[in-house]
Amino acid sequence: MHFYKENGEAFHYVPMTSRDGTRPTRMSDVKKVWQKGEVCVPGVTTILNVLSKPALDNWKINQHLNQAHKLEHLELDEYISEVKRLTRIEMDLAPSAGTNFHKTMENFVSGNLEDEENYDLAEKVYKTITRKTESKEFIAEKTFSTELYGGSVDLHNNDWVIDFKTKQTKDKFKPGKMAYNEQIMQLSAYRYGLGLRNAKCANVFVCLENGEIDFHVHSEKELEKCKRIFDHALEIWHLKTS
Repeated sequence: MHFYKENGEAFHYVPMTSRDGTRPTRMSDVKKVWQKGEVCVPGVTTILNVLSKPALDNWKINQHLNQAHKLEHLELDEYISEVKRLTRIEMDLAPSAGTNFHKTMENFVSGNLEDEENYDLAEKVYKTITRKTESKEFIAEKTFSTELYGGSVDLHNNDWVIDFKTKQTKDKFKPGKMAYNEQIMQLSAYRYGLGLRNAKCANVFVCLENGEIDFHVHSEKELEKCKRIFDHALEIWHLKTS
């Protein structure tokens, strides 16, 4: 769960009390902040978790079935446990790859070229974006907070709000068919949160296996519709957590 304090300060993790290190922020932590009279609002992606995600649920089912197909000659309890264990490992790969790519793009746009291994892909993606948008300057990983919600925006300027989505393998990369409503809700909420209500919004889909790129611009009609859906999700989130 992602939360944001005043001025967009991220509040994603808190220190553990039993040992060194941190753990993800929970609602109990947020309510302690509220009790102090401080600002703490949910992130856009946290709010969207109140909605069903059929495509994601189907992907999770398929991941479990793929692992189950590989196993045999185990007792039922051990079989179930092993399927779950192997699936967790496999499912962690996609988010990790996506997180690494986002960090690479942030470094590239900010001029911190630490990730030399993926420099060429970052350069290719950024050149595609500047060509498609006819813009030269972007800000990477901008955080914000409003009275109701917050977020972290992959890339934006005064005219565009952009979010990256990655696919690990080319068989999963289907140009023109990868955009869906949750992504539009996310971008429409971002542009309102940034105060850029007339900005155009796009998802940039990147295949990590072969570097293929699909730049998908969402229509104003889609953005306005999905902002209304997001507003309802926001109301549900507050009703559930108040």
